[in-house]
Amino acid sequence: MKRQYRISLIKTAALTAAALLLSGWGACSPFSPADPLTVLSWNVQNLFDGVDNGGEYPEFDPGSSSWNASLFYDRLELLGTGIIEACPPRGPDVLILLEIENRNCMEELNRQMLGPCGYRNRFITENEAGIQAALLTRCRVKSFQSHRISLPLSRAPALRDIAEAEIESPFGSFLLFINHWKSRLGGIPETEIWRLRAASLLSRKLQTGDDRSGLPVLICGDLNTTIELFDEEEGKMLTALMPAGSPPETGSLTGAAEYAAIFGEEAVPLRVTGIPPQKEQLYSPWLDGCGEPGSYCFREKWERLDHFLLNNGFFDSTGIEFEGFELVKNPQLLNRDGTPKKWITSLQSGYSDHLPILLRLR
Repeated sequence: MKRQYRISLIKTAALTAAALLLSGWGACSPFSPADPLTVLSWNVQNLFDGVDNGGEYPEFDPGSSSWNASLFYDRLELLGTGIIEACPPRGPDVLILLEIENRNCMEELNRQMLGPCGYRNRFITENEAGIQAALLTRCRVKSFQSHRISLPLSRAPALRDIAEAEIESPFGSFLLFINHWKSRLGGIPETEIWRLRAASLLSRKLQTGDDRSGLPVLICGDLNTTIELFDEEEGKMLTALMPAGSPPETGSLTGAAEYAAIFGEEAVPLRVTGIPPQKEQLYSPWLDGCGEPGSYCFREKWERLDHFLLNNGFFDSTGIEFEGFELVKNPQLLNRDGTPKKWITSLQSGYSDHLPILLRLR
């Protein structure tokens, strides 16, 4: 995309933001009581800036590849328009972005392209494992913290932190857990134990609770695993996401003994259902007849790797409630065959190898 066009889009975003402020939207409440609260989660496929910070992936290392600041701003332009057009006219109320290199990437995206969104509150993790998760929102954020996943093995892979935020919205407060679990590189069964470690951390937090245990809980992000995996493994393997109707006793399943030997405790997977969940269960819109094959396509196979998982607090009619779910399939995000139009540096075009997912709450 040409630089002149990029500058034009940036000016348009700035003028739109100014118009919103003058109209009173930015100065007063950014929420309309007629509209639901929108939450967008998107793995944006390795957004690196044009600075040689050290530790970049080879393709995005300005010191040893063709990657540079101009390409970085081209990506900001594309991603920014994709975000706003996923939830027009001012973007989602809560935006979760995965695979962000650092705070500079988040702040430049916000400054250059997301002015109309009014994201006054912005947070990012500081994973030792590399790429980060970012949270941008118009909502008040009462707290933000990261949970480091402990691994007792010296040769264990580095796992990304789980971010936790308490969000205050016009419809009520809720807890948000932002995740980007271990990739499946190395084999799905072989790496599921590391995703199970993250799931167990979340499960125990949901079970034990804290002084905010009455708040609804939303788990989101790229979990790099599917609810269907348990059935694909014929119900014989312990998986991070287990159907709510699967046997509660998991000790005999493949992987259970290995997990206990490594971590010194029993694994506690997340139990997922497609109907309003009971206590210690989570609702997945994927299972509620959404009709979509997935948010990610690899070797012509669609998979549901990106998730929103909601506990029963969103279904008890006492505050903020679940309203709807959508896989964002705007035409510019898709190839001709309907698969995600991923970023390709050599072509200087594309968005991400994942499609965004959108949640509506009220």
